[in-house]
Amino acid sequence: MQHFSDRCDQVHLRIMRILQAALGLTDCRLLSLCDSRNGELRIAHYPPIDIQRLQTGNTFRIAEHTDTGTLTLLFQDSVGGLEVERQDRHGEFLPVIASRQSEIIVNVGDTLQRWTGERLRSANHRVVAPQAMQASIGGIIPARLSIGFFGKANPEALMRTLEEFVDPDQNITEKDDFTTATEYYAGLQTKTFPEVTVNT
Repeated sequence: MQHFSDRCDQVHLRIMRILQAALGLTDCRLLSLCDSRNGELRIAHYPPIDIQRLQTGNTFRIAEHTDTGTLTLLFQDSVGGLEVERQDRHGEFLPVIASRQSEIIVNVGDTLQRWTGERLRSANHRVVAPQAMQASIGGIIPARLSIGFFGKANPEALMRTLEEFVDPDQNITEKDDFTTATEYYAGLQTKTFPEVTVNT
């Protein structure tokens, strides 16, 4: 797993280098913000579930969300259910189907969206019933496995919009933000998992 994580980190940096060139940024402009190799590797197991639980619309395998980091590299099995929201049509989700397990799905995360002044936008996604089963009256959706590598900014990197993408006519609150990545990620963690007080 360590070897796999290292390879994912190399792919993450290679894609960031490609994006850096495509955006017309000077050498190492993006790479210098995320080259500390502090990405996270997570294996997600989704237990089997009765499809009727998902058809109510109140239960998801994972509710819609965006990822907080720079880029996410996602590997999934053939069970299906991953959907990504169209960026030109709010609320419309498209299935992301893997034809083979060696495919890598690449999502832009919130950090890269902030750095590029929303030139690159974070991908809103969710996991629901696989498309082929959505009209089924009953049945069990089999277990699903996915592996995600979540690229992260360097701990001291600022979360502000890079000066190359600041539009003076656009009101982007992140452009003057002096929050570090460590502070930003910790703040999101606190919002997601609020402190619990136990009375004894």
